[in-house]
Amino acid sequence: MGRRWAMAIVGLVLCGQVLGQGEKSGTSRRVKESYWQVGGQAGLTQFYGELNNQDMQGVVDLSVSYHFDRRWALELDYAVGKLGGERIPYFNSYFITRFNEIGLLAQWNVMEQWNKEKTPSRFNIVLCGGLGLMNFNAKAYDIDSNVLQRFSNSSSSKRNGLFLKWGKPHGPSGIKNTHEGVIPLGMVLDFNPRPHWRLGMAYRFGFVRTDKLDATSGYRLVNPEESTSYSDTPNDRYSYLVFSVTYRFGSQKR
Repeated sequence: MGRRWAMAIVGLVLCGQVLGQGEKSGTSRRVKESYWQVGGQAGLTQFYGELNNQDMQGVVDLSVSYHFDRRWALELDYAVGKLGGERIPYFNSYFITRFNEIGLLAQWNVMEQWNKEKTPSRFNIVLCGGLGLMNFNAKAYDIDSNVLQRFSNSSSSKRNGLFLKWGKPHGPSGIKNTHEGVIPLGMVLDFNPRPHWRLGMAYRFGFVRTDKLDATSGYRLVNPEESTSYSDTPNDRYSYLVFSVTYRFGSQKR
């Protein structure tokens, strides 16, 4: 009798291992599914710096991403928009910054990380982060008269090194736009109403290695266009909240 029970237990263990291996194999097939995806986003921006009383402006974003599997993806992102804000005490100024930004971001789908079903999760939480380059032109105006007070670029403006706190400008004078490095971080919440479509919302936060994104550098009224006018806190930041629509190419494996 004891021998029969031992054989039965061994048989159950072996069956469990076979079933477990089959489930892992199925999970592996699902996880290794790769595909391309394109998306569009539109929403509002917000600025964090000296002139940080909010004047939300618009932004439009286009993206192309390659998904190595249902968990991990690499996205090429291009955004065009405006930043705005104001502060009356001391500055009595408001600013408008026109920018475009390109970035390369890694994405991690948290829901798919623990999804054991054969079909993709209909609701997704995606975390992302990477590196980017922002191209911008900032101008600050007097709130009462709308007279131009400060600006980020002029006939004497030159380039500063990317991701540097400060440094001697280099290259030819007269640049129309400033190029600065960006570290973008974000989160996407979306759901799949149809197999190839996703609708959702995305929040992106960007650390910009400059202190003149609002045409203002520290609590000073000088033009922030050369190294001598930079403060020692080049940490302007911005964010945007957008609605997103994405389309997946190729058929889904089941």
